[in-house]
Amino acid sequence: MRIKKIKIWGIIGLIFAFTFLFVGCSDDNNQTIKPKDETLNKTPKGKITLWVDPNYISTYQSLVKDFENDYPKVKVTVEGKKLTDVKNDVTKDPSKAADIFMTTSDQVPSLAEVGLLYPLRDRRVKDVNNDHSDVSIRGITWKHELYGYPASISAQVLYYDKTQINSNDLKSWSNLTTQGILAVKFNQTGANYIFAPQFISADKDRINTVFNDNSYGVNVLKWIKSQKNNRGILQSNEPLSDLKSGKAQSFIGSSDNANQVKEALNSKFAVAPMPSINTNQEKVPFKSLVEVKLFGVNQQSKYPFAAMTLAAFLTSKKSEVKVFHDLGLIPSNNKAQTDPNIKNDLVVRTTNVMSDNKHAVVLPNDFKTKKFWDSMDLLINDTYEGKINETDYLSRLHKIEKSSFKGREISR
Repeated sequence: MRIKKIKIWGIIGLIFAFTFLFVGCSDDNNQTIKPKDETLNKTPKGKITLWVDPNYISTYQSLVKDFENDYPKVKVTVEGKKLTDVKNDVTKDPSKAADIFMTTSDQVPSLAEVGLLYPLRDRRVKDVNNDHSDVSIRGITWKHELYGYPASISAQVLYYDKTQINSNDLKSWSNLTTQGILAVKFNQTGANYIFAPQFISADKDRINTVFNDNSYGVNVLKWIKSQKNNRGILQSNEPLSDLKSGKAQSFIGSSDNANQVKEALNSKFAVAPMPSINTNQEKVPFKSLVEVKLFGVNQQSKYPFAAMTLAAFLTSKKSEVKVFHDLGLIPSNNKAQTDPNIKNDLVVRTTNVMSDNKHAVVLPNDFKTKKFWDSMDLLINDTYEGKINETDYLSRLHKIEKSSFKGREISR
């Protein structure tokens, strides 16, 4: 009887041993990423596909050629894919999606939650943390794990005609709209992108951001309502056109659009951080949504090691410097930011101010927040038009918080 037991336990032990070997070993063809990234010592190989925004194809094709010279066993096909389509196309059929794709920080939770993004491990986490800015790391973090390689950052900045606006006018919202006309949206779709961040603040550890459905939020709504009587405000769907024509002297826009604004204004071009606003007689910084573009690796890629190697290459100092010079995208790579032409660029310096801890709201990446953005658009529009009684402000904020989020956490 004892011999039979020994044989049975011996067989079970062998089964576990073979199972461990099977799971732990990597198929050279599939290059499976193991929990401890043992494949870092392998040579990347395989045929992979890269998705980037159609407007960026030429630049990234050039970078891919350099990559293939460095890694001749990897062949990369570059395809155009609108950033707004990436999430749906990857989710619809991951097996047909690209091995590596450019996406934005607000898409990270939904893709990570269903297991479509590779989380970074070990040395990769250390490298990304060391190489990239803190704000860009926040943009790729979900539930305390990193899901991608930061490629660039953008923030809301103030573009203005420097022949009409001077430095004193930039000190406060009141000065700016007294001395000139600001083209902006208060009563139209898209007001949420600019003004919803004014309701959001970070906790003391900068880990989570919270929605202020409290007296602070009520004061912001009162400030929004007061802008209806501000003669320095121009409701505009085409702010750049209004600035170019002279109807307005300034507008709020993404730093990603700097090249377009420069082309339109020529020698009149200027950019600055957003001026402070006054809520309940208190001077507070104007906050900006910060969007992080990143490269994510498809969990169903046959060659994840090759894809991750490419992602690291495309977000290196050399690559991000080229992307800045070609496309105007602000580098997330710390060393790229030290390049003299980048370091001294006014748009970069302005973006860095608006993405610091005092101003930045990293694009909230809770996968349930679409309802939040829709609700905030309606709230801001109706408040500006005077359709909501001030006595109802707090209850409306409570309703948004309750319907949009679990608890008070809306970001990492």
